[in-house]
Amino acid sequence: MSTVYDKTDNYALNLYGDADPADLRDGYNGSMRTIDTTLETHLNRIEGVESRETHDEEVVKALIGDNTVDSATAAKNKWDKAESDAIAAAGKADNNSAILAALGADTAAHATDAKTKWDKAGVDVTTAIGKADSNKTILTALGADTTAHATANKTKWDKNTTDITALSTLVGNNSSQIAQILEKLGQAQYEDGYLVTFGDSYADNTRERTWSYQLSTMFPELQWKNYAKSGAGFNVSGIPTFAQQVANCVADTSVDNAKVKVAVCAGGRNDILDWTTGMSKAREVVVAMEAAFPNAIVVIAPMLFDHSTLNEEGMNKYDALFNGALNASHGNHRVVVADSAYVWCKAETGWFPSGDIHPNATGAKVIAKYLYTACRDSYRGRQEYAVSKFGDMPVEFKLQNGIIVVDGQGEIPSIGEGKGAQLAGWAKPRHNIWTWIVTGGSLTTPTLGYIAPGGDWGIYRASESNQGHASFVVSYAA
Repeated sequence: MSTVYDKTDNYALNLYGDADPADLRDGYNGSMRTIDTTLETHLNRIEGVESRETHDEEVVKALIGDNTVDSATAAKNKWDKAESDAIAAAGKADNNSAILAALGADTAAHATDAKTKWDKAGVDVTTAIGKADSNKTILTALGADTTAHATANKTKWDKNTTDITALSTLVGNNSSQIAQILEKLGQAQYEDGYLVTFGDSYADNTRERTWSYQLSTMFPELQWKNYAKSGAGFNVSGIPTFAQQVANCVADTSVDNAKVKVAVCAGGRNDILDWTTGMSKAREVVVAMEAAFPNAIVVIAPMLFDHSTLNEEGMNKYDALFNGALNASHGNHRVVVADSAYVWCKAETGWFPSGDIHPNATGAKVIAKYLYTACRDSYRGRQEYAVSKFGDMPVEFKLQNGIIVVDGQGEIPSIGEGKGAQLAGWAKPRHNIWTWIVTGGSLTTPTLGYIAPGGDWGIYRASESNQGHASFVVSYAA
């Protein structure tokens, strides 16, 4: 009898032969343990399989619904399509990533920036649409709502622009021509006719030293006729008066009185007359000139004088002659009375030869220039300005056609002789001018001031109390 049991093929269990003794403790028990262990192992495996099958069935049921072949097939088809779609989606995603990168939105920050831009673009587009709609309305109103209409209108507008340019050029040319015509019309009074002059030796002397000749050079288109006589005046004897000179012109058959364009009478220093006589004689001359020369500008300038200061007698004579001439000219736009002619040459010693009251060529030209402005109706008389200082107080002297206005204020730190600087010759009065002047800063007690014919001016009987702030104002006839 063999002592080594045969074994089963799979689990090596002991097998007894016909003559093998029973070995219950080792052989049988060992085989039972092997069988038990094996069965337990398989049972555990089976239970695990069953558990997995149950789980899998639940999973399959969740995935495909009914746990059938048809459901599985349908699910597989879905999954196959999902896989295909996923592949396509991945391609699209990659393409979208490329597009986003191209748009500058490949990151959240870039995307935020891009969105801000796009939002603004959206707003701008809305605005642009509004403008476009408005423009459309405007274009429709302009008749340019279509390309054809716009083209037609552009052609019209281009032509209008060309026409406007041509018209502007034409208007410019016309304006120039009109200006020339107006200038010509303005000059018509001073051409194709006569300039006639009346006066005393200031107009009847050496040619270049007379205002009459110098005035004639300023009216080159007029034929000059001079009837002035030395020693003449409004009221003289033995010499043709100004009124007689006008009558001589009227009697002169070589002159067409209707074509006299400018008639000028200036003078009067030779006259001996009272106020009443002066009034009537001056008026007589102006009336005669108005009647004799109906188409002329009539200018009268009483009391031409030299560089000296006109005295009181001369001012009384001037007063009469000026008022007589003015009285005769009221309401007549053709008559110009050139007032304050006696100051035209005042203090200008360089315009007169030494010891001679008659002007040189320069003086004659100055007188003629004043008369010329009167003939052109633009006379404003003589204008002068000077400053004379008293300590640190500057005082302004202003001559305005026969009137001198004085004004100044400042400090007089040292009274000295109580005088300001010497006056300009044209500012010298014909008699003492007395006026009040504030000195020493006083607001309650003014001091007597003066301006003397010799050119001195200042404080009368000055004292140290007059030092300090001062103010001075006065006006008087030149």
